[in-house]
Amino acid sequence: MNRSFVFTQGLCLVLLAAPLCGQSQQLSMPMIGQQLPGNGFELSNQIPASHLKQLPAALPTYRYSAKPGNFPVEALQSLIDKSVFVGTNALDLITRETNSALAGEPIRLTTARGLDILVIAPSSGAILLQNQNRNPNPLPDAVPSFDAVRQDLLRSAEAFGISTNDMEQRDGAIHPIRNEDKISRRGGAIKFIARRSVVFSRSISGHSLLANGDKIELALGVDGSLLKFDLNWPAMEAVSTNQLYAIGQIMDEIKKGCALADMANEYPPDGIAEIVLKDIRVDYYAYSPRGFGPVSNNTDIFPVASLYAVFKSKSGKTTEGGLYAPVVMPR
Repeated sequence: MNRSFVFTQGLCLVLLAAPLCGQSQQLSMPMIGQQLPGNGFELSNQIPASHLKQLPAALPTYRYSAKPGNFPVEALQSLIDKSVFVGTNALDLITRETNSALAGEPIRLTTARGLDILVIAPSSGAILLQNQNRNPNPLPDAVPSFDAVRQDLLRSAEAFGISTNDMEQRDGAIHPIRNEDKISRRGGAIKFIARRSVVFSRSISGHSLLANGDKIELALGVDGSLLKFDLNWPAMEAVSTNQLYAIGQIMDEIKKGCALADMANEYPPDGIAEIVLKDIRVDYYAYSPRGFGPVSNNTDIFPVASLYAVFKSKSGKTTEGGLYAPVVMPR
């Protein structure tokens, strides 16, 4: 099965000591990575030299900061004014809560029966605003286009101090995730768009940040009404700088069994005789005990090599897939 060099987001990695790898770094990827089937295969490198030259010599390791996020009051006020909570003073709200005994707890506003909600959590760098859709019968073209939602989200991101350089990119351009809700009634005779949403995931200096839910999302409804704003962008700090392995050292790690294969891989039915490395990128990962959810501020967010590979059997049958290998030199 042919597959492009795009790896599953939401990977969970942690560096563990392992006798098999001696002083090397063993990766653990719950529900995502697993040991390669079999052993004794040959390993060769066909990654273009131009791609290898683009790899950095060193990268920082990060951790989420224990300091509370500092949301710009003007940006927060603008967000509130677009919601059913209009009339709430953002500065007064933040000041009142900061001076309270519950300063570490999220600020929470809701309407009757919880139909609308505003949660502001400076301690985790998160804001969630949800407004109930109050127009059940919109015109077919009443919801703004994806491009309009995207532009609105970019303005909101800038207002909250988020640069496009810190957003997930693909082929040199920021890569949004888009969704829309289509509503059909009367057996499908009536169909309209109820909402459109755009999401930008987080990256670190152009390197994908996987295994977490850091994002900024905006959903708009009829006539551009704000239905959802979801910001999860905790402050992050560099804690060390690490030299990265050259390709030969990465291959040594694979040979020692210190790499894992994507669980979605398919292999030749008659086994693996050779693995050919075809491409590489460096991503950032962080481990969460359950494989998803919040990452504590004492957990490293570290670089890992994501490799695109071809698996060959002795009979010449081939499949394609992904490998994940240590790329940070042990300290």
